[in-house]
Formats: sequence, structure tokens, C-alpha cells
Amino acid sequence: MCTLTPLTDPIDDTLPISKMNKFRILITFCMCLLVLTALTAVKDRLGTNVTRDLLPRKSSNDHSFGVRVVGENLPENAFSASNLSTDLLIQRFKDAHSSRMSALDKKVKCAELIRVLAARVGVEETIRVICEVVEPGTDRIALIKEAFESSQEELGSLVSFASEHKDDSDYKLAFCGIFSQTLERQGAAGFLELMKMNLPPEVLDSMWASVVVYVGTNQDAAIGLARFEELKMLVCKVPENLREEYMQTILAAGSKRFPFSTWEGLREFESSIDRSNKMTKWNELVNSIAKEMVIEDPGRALSLFNSNDSILNSNRSVLIPEGAKNWARVSNNAAEGWYVENARNLPSDVADGVKSAFLSLDMERGEIERAWKWFNQIADVEIRKEAAVDLGSCAAKNNLQGALDSSKSLKGDERDYYLTGVLSVARTKDVAAAIDLISNETPSEIMMASAMYRNEVAWAAQSYATMSIDNARAWVSGLPEVKQIPATRGLASVWARKDPASLAEWLNTLSSGSVRDMGIRSLVDVIKKSDSATAEKWLKSMSEQP
Repeated sequence: MCTLTPLTDPIDDTLPISKMNKFRILITFCMCLLVLTALTAVKDRLGTNVTRDLLPRKSSNDHSFGVRVVGENLPENAFSASNLSTDLLIQRFKDAHSSRMSALDKKVKCAELIRVLAARVGVEETIRVICEVVEPGTDRIALIKEAFESSQEELGSLVSFASEHKDDSDYKLAFCGIFSQTLERQGAAGFLELMKMNLPPEVLDSMWASVVVYVGTNQDAAIGLARFEELKMLVCKVPENLREEYMQTILAAGSKRFPFSTWEGLREFESSIDRSNKMTKWNELVNSIAKEMVIEDPGRALSLFNSNDSILNSNRSVLIPEGAKNWARVSNNAAEGWYVENARNLPSDVADGVKSAFLSLDMERGEIERAWKWFNQIADVEIRKEAAVDLGSCAAKNNLQGALDSSKSLKGDERDYYLTGVLSVARTKDVAAAIDLISNETPSEIMMASAMYRNEVAWAAQSYATMSIDNARAWVSGLPEVKQIPATRGLASVWARKDPASLAEWLNTLSSGSVRDMGIRSLVDVIKKSDSATAEKWLKSMSEQP
């Protein structure tokens, strides 16, 4: 009797070779041979040594080779783009562009490969590859920019090549690449050399944009400041036809990150430039830099603004109040404390401007009592009038009756302006109160003739007419003519939409004059929107009537 061995039993290594499972040995040998053959092919293609240890890929987006590189003198990045042969580099670019990577990953990978390729074979050959692989559009344009930015060719050759293709839409960012490359590699000296070349005028915007990026995007503030100072020194060396734009650009580049250093730049430029040739946007630059200074260090900024600095000129009366207001938004006590300490040294117009700024901020916050405090300290008559309108409006929003009561403390024009502000709120909040205000108050002739007051009367009549045409008509008819004219405009604008025929009948009952003419114009304006021919015909017939 013989004993059968189960098929699942392990191979007995003690048995002679002739009794082993020859088939399993053959399969194992073949698999090893295939792996070695594949690895040898990789080695021959890349010129590197590899082991047989296969590595799993990190993700589906990881397109690196699945092998571990070894060797005594082999760098860790042996499989990076810079270590690939040119043919394989181009192939990897094609593979990356056609891969299923996310759009962002694809852009990053393709740009990396193009930078290496451009540095190796030059911009013209690189662009040929790009145009062969990438369809026209923003991706192609961006990659061509990368090619120019990474090329190792002589600067003049790059400029000439880009100029030859300046009308080709694919090259619209070519000069951006050249400018960026020059700044990064050669700094201010190279950039000055570039500006002295015969550049096409249409590429100057790209030049200025590259300056802003070069100065403003570096995360290290010290490096950014050093770049700004270096480029600032070029101003007097820049070709005359580019100097104004260059100054504006370098100041704009430094203003947000280094406002106080930029302010010093303003001072330097002011002393070195004839006022007749000074840049046209000087005041805009001064104001924008000043705002950034207030954000960074308001106390220091306001003290500088209050000094006898020639670059301020008339801007002082605007910058100090605006700076004080912005500071008060962050720290009310600190800003007001600064004003109290420096009030005696401020010109009267600047001091009133600061008070008006604080008043405005208090109104924004709904702090009416504090707003009144600042209003009562303002000396300038015109500033008080303007502030009175805003104060009346703000007080009415908070408490309409309280605002009306407060008007008794004012006299003359100030009271008229204040009540006009109250009226602007009353006509939407309490039409009856607005009607009473218009009926019972008699502003000065100057105030009643102002567009501001006349518009408020018209809008109040419009609100009243929306509630009742008959009541509004009766009210308008009882007003003095100077108020009746704008009130008729508001009444007619509503009545014409509801019942133009009855409005026409009413207008025919009026004597010729300004009130009737205003009603006719309002009616025609409404009719014109639906039938302009009829409106013109009707207007002519009305004009012929006595």
C-alpha cells in the first residue's frame, strides 16, 4: 500500500532536485528575467543604475518612474526633469500635457519641463515643441512666457526674437518673461540695460508689471525692500521718455509693503525733478502712499504729514483729516488723543478738517451726541454747512422728532442746511412730517434756489402723490410759487403714470408760467417713454395755449 501526499503540502527542500516541482521553478525564473530586462532598458535609456526594487506610486497623479535609483555618485533627483535626455524631456512634456492630471497640476508640471527645455535648447526650439503639443490659447501663451523667462540666450537676441513676433497673439507675454528673467538674474543693472534697448511701445505695460511683481511678491520683506531701494536708484538713469512712468511704477510697487521708504522716494524724486516736468499723477501717488502709511503707523504718518514737507503742498488739508479718521476707526482714543496734543500746531483748515472727519465717523456709528460735540467746534462756515446736512440726516434717522427739536439751536443758513438733511429722511420715513416741514419752514432764497433743496421738495411731493393724488394736488396748489415749482414736478411724475389725461386737464386750469411749464415737462417725459411722437405733438399744442 502506498501513501498519497496532499497537493497543498509544501515542497520538501530535503528531497533531491529531481523530485522538486520543476514547473514552479521555471515560472519563477521567467518572472525574474522579465524584471531584469525591464530595469536594464531603463538603465540604458537614462544612463543610471537601478535596483530591482519596485516602488508603488504615491497617487494616480504621480507620473514618476516606479523604481528606486541607487549609485555611489547619483544625485537624489536623478529622475527630475534636468536629468532627462532632451528626447525624453520632450516626451515627458507631451505625456504630461495629455495626462489626466488636474488642470493645475498639469500646468505646473508642463511649466517645469518647459523651463528645463528652454534652458537647454533655446527659446525658438522650445516654442516649436510647445506649438506642436499645445493648442492655441492661454496655456500656450503662458508656456511661451516660461520659455522666454528660462532661456539662457543673450538678452539682445531674446528681445529681437520677441520683437519679430510682437504681433503674434501667442507671444503676448513674451516680454513679461524677458523682463522677469532680467530682474531675477541681473537686477537693476540688467533692467536698466533692457530699458535702453529699442523696445516696442506696446510692451511697456508688461515692463511695469514685472517691476511690481519683482518688488512686491517676495515673501521676505528684507529682500523686497532691498529690491525696491535698488530699483529706486535708477530713476535719474532711466531714458527720459520712460522716466515718468518708471517713477510711478516703482512708487506703486513699494507703497503697500514699504510705505515709509516709498515716502522717502517721493522726497528724493521731488528734489530731482523740475516741477514743469513732474508726473501728472503726483497727487494720486502721494495720497495712495499716505493711506498705506496711516495703516502701518498712523501716529508717525500724521506727524510727517504735519511737517513742512514740500511734497505735501495742498494735500496736507486732505491727508491729515483722512488719516485721523482711518486711525479713529481702529482706535478712537488714540486718534483723538493725537489731535488734542497737536491741535495748536495744525493750520486752521486742517484742524477743522480733522473735526469734520471725527464728526463723520461718529455719525456713521450713530453717536449723535459726540457728532454734535465736533460740529460745535468747527469754525469754517462752509465746512459747517456741509456737515449740517449730514448731521440733520443722521439725527433724523435716529429720532425724527429729536432731530426737529435740535434744529432750534441753529440759525440762518446752518439751520436751513440741517433741515434739508432732516427732510431727506422724513420724506421716506414720515411723509406727513416732511409735508409739514416744507409748508411751515421758509429757507433763505439761496437755499430754496439750490438744487439740493428743490430735489427734496420734489421727492416729498412724489411720496405724497403716491399715497393720494387729490391730497397732494391740494397741498401743492397751496404752496408759494418757489416751492410749488419743484413740488409740481414730483406730483406730475406720479400722476402722469396713473392718469395722464386728468393731469393734462388740471394743467390746462393753471395760468401760464413756471409751475404749468414744469407740470407739462414732467407729463411729456412720461409719455415719451411709450409714444414720443404723440408727446411732441401734445407738447406743441399745450405751448400754443394761453
